[in-house]
Amino acid sequence: MPATDPDPELLRSMERFRALFPEVRALIAAHAPPGFPEMGRALAHIIDRPLPPFTLLPLCSAEACGGDPQEAIPVAASWLVLNLGMRLLDDAQDQDRPGGYWAELGVPRATNLAGALAVLAFQILERNHWPERRARRVRATFGEELLHIAAGQDSDLRMGPSTLADCWRTLEDKNGRIFALGCAGGAIAAGAAEPLVDAIRTYGLHLGVALQIFDDLEGVWEGEDLLCGRITLPLLYGLLTEHPGRQELEHIVRERRLAASAARVRAILDCIDTRRFLVWTAAKEHEQALEALRGCPGRDGRAVLQAFATRLFAQMEEIIGGCAP
Repeated sequence: MPATDPDPELLRSMERFRALFPEVRALIAAHAPPGFPEMGRALAHIIDRPLPPFTLLPLCSAEACGGDPQEAIPVAASWLVLNLGMRLLDDAQDQDRPGGYWAELGVPRATNLAGALAVLAFQILERNHWPERRARRVRATFGEELLHIAAGQDSDLRMGPSTLADCWRTLEDKNGRIFALGCAGGAIAAGAAEPLVDAIRTYGLHLGVALQIFDDLEGVWEGEDLLCGRITLPLLYGLLTEHPGRQELEHIVRERRLAASAARVRAILDCIDTRRFLVWTAAKEHEQALEALRGCPGRDGRAVLQAFATRLFAQMEEIIGGCAP
């Protein structure tokens, strides 16, 4: 989300939550183990730099459910550390980014560091002032959602999706669940009732899927996904649907010629309106995310969460040249 939103009331709400960012950063720094220099170097990406905009999500979720966003600071800190570890692990498994940690450290050390960051994330959750029942709910939610994420990653690594339905389930597990975790964790930390936790989890799930659609669209048409040989959602759509160019697309993938044939691949995907289809699906995710927030009582948190999802969808339309669903 941009820092210059035209709505002054929304800006005020956003600044209320951003004011908690220094406490999130300080909590991570306080838990960094002194005897693990490589972890300290990895955590510097969080501690020594501006926090990413999605840091807002656990904090806003807490307030949207009628709670105190201060209570969600440990969840935001833990969630950021966990996100970092998952990116390191994903890079080590895919090995499709030459500048990733895996290339510098080697796969064994990169995966070890990713596992250690997951342990640190749970340590941050352990050291808090929540009532015990609430603390157990937060930890249980982290564990449950992480198992879904791992299952989705395993499915992708094992053989990849064979149908569009499989593809969507993998997308929800791998990408939607991490945002469901951050949002639900923030709500639980603030003492929200189960119906509100479910609503905010649903928001996070659909937001996470929409974010991945955005990333994949940008990666194929504006980024370097094809040049790096990445098979992402737009390409999977072309491989898993019937159309005249499917056989050619399969041949390009099988022969590992994505980089050399990037322009042709984009042309095939444009012939079957891939961008239009994915923007339509993202629009549905956007609608479901906003619908989930309707019963949330916290005005400031709800407004920022709505704006986060809406701004994302507007950026997606910009990326693909205003291709409306």
